[in-house]
Amino acid sequence: MAWAKLKFKHAEVDHAGEVLIAHNPSEEDYDRAVEITNNWRSCHAFPLNTFQATLRRKARAVDPKAMVAQRTKRLPAIVHKLERLRRLTLSQLQDIGGCRAIV
Repeated sequence: MAWAKLKFKHAEVDHAGEVLIAHNPSEEDYDRAVEITNNWRSCHAFPLNTFQATLRRKARAVDPKAMVAQRTKRLPAIVHKLERLRRLTLSQLQDIGGCRAIV
């Protein structure tokens, strides 16, 4: 499976974030914003996987039973964060994905 590539400009990603938190976007605009946001999230899969693999290797050196988990932020959580932090744009969101080790 090929890794996702960014299909949109950063300005389009930021506009999608604005549409997601708008009060009454048209259905067409909202669907487009979700498409752009999902592509943005998918583009973080490769770097996230790279960090996860490194973390898994280092964690298992400490504890062979260590567990490592990864995830990308879900759409409702993205919307909530953009609503709370109005100056934050979607392309500036720094926790779009994360991984952790449990030792």
